[in-house]
Amino acid sequence: MAYEIHLTDGGPYKSNRSLIVSFSGRYRDGSAGDPNAAFMKGIVGLASGIWWHKSLVIDISKLSYEWGDMIEVALDPPGSRPIAIVVGSACAGALATLWFGLDTERQATEQPGVFDQLDAALAYLKQDRT
Repeated sequence: MAYEIHLTDGGPYKSNRSLIVSFSGRYRDGSAGDPNAAFMKGIVGLASGIWWHKSLVIDISKLSYEWGDMIEVALDPPGSRPIAIVVGSACAGALATLWFGLDTERQATEQPGVFDQLDAALAYLKQDRT
């Protein structure tokens, strides 16, 4: 599993920056994926602690995930900043079953704050949430 960290430009005072933490590769199945979840949680927490940001995007659009409950721990944001999650075809179906049940026909993007495009996630985070 690999990761990348980016900050959006947020304007002249950096007051509106979003932190984007992206993960790619394969999330191991079942309890074998527990260390993957811990790794992801640690990277998000570390990046959130180092760089000031107004909101957080966890981009797993290039992550292959089939099953394992602990991924929810990795997607739970540190602190109280607004968060968006970006999913891709290799993880969206499995996340939908995690969130909505095994027999669901719902899409992962029906979960609040979940998108299939980074631009949509960033636009969502720019909305006034007060």
